[in-house]
Amino acid sequence: MLACSLSLPLLIAPLGTPPVEVRLTPAVQTVPKGCIAEVDAVLSSSAPQLVAAVEVLISWDPSRLQLIQALPSNEGWLVAAFLGDPDGINDDVTDGQALFTALANPALGLTLPPDRTVATFQFKALDSGTVALLPSLGAFAETRVIGALPGLELPVSLSAPAVVIAQNVPSLEVVRLGTPPNPNALLPGQTSGPVIGAIWDPVVDHTSFFPGALVDLIGISAAPAPMDLPSVFGTFLIDIANPFLLFSTPAGQPFQLAVNFNCALVGRQAFAQAASLDAVDVLLTNALDLTVGTF
Repeated sequence: MLACSLSLPLLIAPLGTPPVEVRLTPAVQTVPKGCIAEVDAVLSSSAPQLVAAVEVLISWDPSRLQLIQALPSNEGWLVAAFLGDPDGINDDVTDGQALFTALANPALGLTLPPDRTVATFQFKALDSGTVALLPSLGAFAETRVIGALPGLELPVSLSAPAVVIAQNVPSLEVVRLGTPPNPNALLPGQTSGPVIGAIWDPVVDHTSFFPGALVDLIGISAAPAPMDLPSVFGTFLIDIANPFLLFSTPAGQPFQLAVNFNCALVGRQAFAQAASLDAVDVLLTNALDLTVGTF
């Protein structure tokens, strides 16, 4: 296997050969806590180089960043994976150290410049942390680049660690009564706000609002009403002219609305308004202007 072959003696490139930079990018990124951060390993050189193989030795704190997978780039690598290695580093690639190996197609080679991506490492951001390149580890493992001449090890330079900032984004539920104002009866989530991966459970309080209601409805739209729209039922506060979601529950029971664990939803806004009805009447409540968060 490649990892064993690279443990054999290697030729050193002549003095003056420009180094190949192994760089982790982006240098700094911010992702919602619990979501995926992607760190690319990139090769670059200031002068033409022909690359046959590369090994990238990375390190991270698994209590902060959970390695999900490594995705080979579309550069046409013949082999690109966490291979077995003599030091046993890849016996467990979730423990905070891993050695990624990529072999270029010998019929094509891989030229520098332009910059070439080796792989994209995906981490679940449990907390803020860093991903670092290690020059060496154990008896054999190194971050190194092998030239097209068999056994020719090119000089390398390693970038600083890539920083991943795991950001907690608060969910928001802002009461809006409208003009003329509706009763403030739609209460925020009883156990959770609109948080990804959670159940949002707002409730209509019938202590003084429509105590004889039989059913509560809640409408959720992507936009507020273009303007407050008075009616015999109350003031419409969400956009009902375009498609919106509608849910029901027995009067006075919390709604049980699942928010998908989708990191793209974090920071997105939505607008909710409830209505209560019996066999004859319908009355509208206040609106809740929502921001989806991580807590």
